[in-house]
Amino acid sequence: MTQTLRALTLKLLTLVGILLATLGPARAETWTVAFEELLPPYSFAIDGEMTGIDVSIIRTVLAEAGVTMEPRPTSWARVVHLVETNAVDVGFQFVDTLDRRQRFHLVGPIRKGVTVVLARQNSMQPITSLADIGGLRVGTVEGFRYTPEADRLVAARQNDVHNNLTLVRQLLAGRVDAVLGDRRTLLFLARAQERLDEVTVKLEVATLPRFVGIPFERQDRMLRFSQALERVLARGDIEAILDGWADLPGQLDSFKTRPRSALSSTIASTGNSSIGTRQ
Repeated sequence: MTQTLRALTLKLLTLVGILLATLGPARAETWTVAFEELLPPYSFAIDGEMTGIDVSIIRTVLAEAGVTMEPRPTSWARVVHLVETNAVDVGFQFVDTLDRRQRFHLVGPIRKGVTVVLARQNSMQPITSLADIGGLRVGTVEGFRYTPEADRLVAARQNDVHNNLTLVRQLLAGRVDAVLGDRRTLLFLARAQERLDEVTVKLEVATLPRFVGIPFERQDRMLRFSQALERVLARGDIEAILDGWADLPGQLDSFKTRPRSALSSTIASTGNSSIGTRQ
């Protein structure tokens, strides 16, 4: 009887070994992450590789959680939709609003951003407060939220476009009087087109925290991301990332030496065809 049990045990262990060898090493856990594909210096591609401040931050936090990132770069409106419909694990970067907190988790903040009103250098429109944009043609990005007052003043969103590149192009072409957006992104795009001297920041609207969105259905992901973010913040990793991206002119000069970067290719190929269109 004992020999029979030993024989059965040996066969069982052999089968388990074969099965484990067939399966190979365990695969690393991967989370799908949606974000705007053209939001420099926060998220954009160089030589087909997604990079930027926010991409670096999210990769660092996910690595702390023992997870790898599967990037899903897309339009901002699509990012919002994917998070709302539980189609991805994580989306970034969101401004905190009540309606968003009612639709999905907001975790963070991961950093802050400065929202501004940008106009042409030769503009004669006096803009000293948000109230001054009320009667102007103001360009915005579809799905973006700015501040409650700014959102109210541009409630009709008649000049919504697909991304910030089109936004800057509209402004330079005179199709809108001013645009709302992140200071670093708008100036980065204007300088990338060698037209920085043609625009000016008319008004700093607000400095706002930026958050990560996670579907309500993925509570476990929310908890793991939140805990990993706390550890990363405590170590100063995010501060180090922000410091590494502090030199905007230097970043752009280095960036423009890469002939096939996604942003330079987009700027070169888009031309004026996107100006004035709602995408």
